[in-house]
Amino acid sequence: MKRRVVAAMLAAGLILGSLTGCGGQEPESKASEESKETQESAAQDEQETDTESEAASEAGTEQGGESATQDPFGKYEDEITLAVARSSSYMTFDTKQDGYGSLEDNVWSRAYKEELGINLDYIWTAPESEYNTKWNVSITAEDIPDVAIVSESIYNQLLEGGYVQDMTEVYEQYASDAYKAAAEGDGGVCLGAVTREGRMMGLPHPGATPDEMEYLYIRKDWLEELNLPVPTTMEELVNTAKAFMEAKLGGENTVGMAFYGELGFPGMGDLRGVFNAYNAFIGGWLEDENGDLIFGSIQPQVKEALQVLQDMYKDGVMAADFANANWDTLTAMLTSGQCGIVYGNWWLGNADKLYNPETMELGDWIVIEGVTPDGSPCMGYSNATPGQYLFVKNGIQHPEAVVKMINLQFKLLEEAPGTYKMYRYQAEDGTESQIESLYFCIAPFMRAPWEKEVSARIIRDALETGDDSQVANLGADYQKYYGDVKSIVKEGNTDVNLGGIYIMYGPDGVFELVDKMWDEDRIYLDKCTSVCSEFVSQNIGNMNAVLYGEYLKIIMGEDIDNFDKAVETWMKTGGERVIEDVNAWYQSTR
Repeated sequence: MKRRVVAAMLAAGLILGSLTGCGGQEPESKASEESKETQESAAQDEQETDTESEAASEAGTEQGGESATQDPFGKYEDEITLAVARSSSYMTFDTKQDGYGSLEDNVWSRAYKEELGINLDYIWTAPESEYNTKWNVSITAEDIPDVAIVSESIYNQLLEGGYVQDMTEVYEQYASDAYKAAAEGDGGVCLGAVTREGRMMGLPHPGATPDEMEYLYIRKDWLEELNLPVPTTMEELVNTAKAFMEAKLGGENTVGMAFYGELGFPGMGDLRGVFNAYNAFIGGWLEDENGDLIFGSIQPQVKEALQVLQDMYKDGVMAADFANANWDTLTAMLTSGQCGIVYGNWWLGNADKLYNPETMELGDWIVIEGVTPDGSPCMGYSNATPGQYLFVKNGIQHPEAVVKMINLQFKLLEEAPGTYKMYRYQAEDGTESQIESLYFCIAPFMRAPWEKEVSARIIRDALETGDDSQVANLGADYQKYYGDVKSIVKEGNTDVNLGGIYIMYGPDGVFELVDKMWDEDRIYLDKCTSVCSEFVSQNIGNMNAVLYGEYLKIIMGEDIDNFDKAVETWMKTGGERVIEDVNAWYQSTR
């Protein structure tokens, strides 16, 4: 199945340039009801004034010139204008370069006008830090733009106010193959985020990455020095860490494994790596055999993982002050060579996190999926919930225009990534570095869910076969990664500064692991894609902070049975209500 998804993505041209839980209110049926009433009223008015356009009106197709062909890329003969609001962050203008001079006049605004006959009127912009505040003012004043990218909290407010357009039929009729492949390629997570009572409220905004899991990074040179195999079980992993310490491979203060001091999803030194080995998915919502959602943080297997972590702490495998570790101390511990094992996200391979050019060599680190108690293949856990929502205002004359712009965005980023780029690079001292973000398109950060994996596969295939014709279809950054990895694999480049790129995109790199886990259906995506209710939104953060605080105490030596007490407290202080609200939301989406 997943191979077919990849094929669809490739055929649709979804290899774009790289871009960098459960928690808001359950929207009432008011939004969908008002949307339906508005559409029915509009259709009735059209019938009275122009019976020939009735079918086009009900289908959300074009008025004002274009026939009702439902062309995903059809141009309006009579130009239309959409009122837009957006964050002004992530935009850099260059008046000296044609096409990048302003928000109103750039390569994207010209494309929308010339290719589709659509003009954008930016009624307001605001920095990211002020964006939600500006939206709250707009909602209060009922001064709502036609289209915008919004946060989950604003999206839920707009739903409650009845401002969100039902886009179910419009999406089905107008979305291009590329847009649909991106929106539907994650197993329903993206679509589920905007589905209410079976209706698509607004549009799906693909962009979250299901590969945000914990992988295990190990010093390969240390394994070789001690003639040790790559560990496959948790016991072997702990024994390897102890061997590194006993041999003092990182100096007198060698640390067995580096950990971050909290369960706050840091992506480096993540305690969740150990929990995941026991299928204890902290913070996740999992579907049980009855089709209900259960909270991963309070399941019995969490206690088993806590016991392992407690033993690791007692044996000195973890730093005594790990609970105080922060980003800087962890980075220093790794780049200084003090520690040779760490759990981390896919981006941890970046050179400034693992490699020190003065003390390390290319290839010193390897990455593996992770270990399990019995050596069986591990499960990966990730949350692919969209971080942004694509709002379309209820009742606008041309809701299909927004879909057309998204279609064009995918098309242009595939056909001409050098022109319709997301980043601009500049040569500095013989190297290229990203210096600007050019997010002038209507829906920034939008991409296919498995983009990095598909791109990495193209890179690997090109290296193996020598045919790099498909690389030309990748975004500029992926083409650069290909050049870097090729220089290592084919030309013998040993530049340690390329270590991060190599461990991500090279043979046996992170994305090859993800590819394998994906094909074998070993990536579990969080089932909760919404904040679910106001109670959940306001309470679960503090509730989890208390729960995870007890976890840390247990790791550092308190009675393991305190886990049961902590779970009981979590349930009594709102957990029962949280579980009830989450499941009420879950049932409403099915």
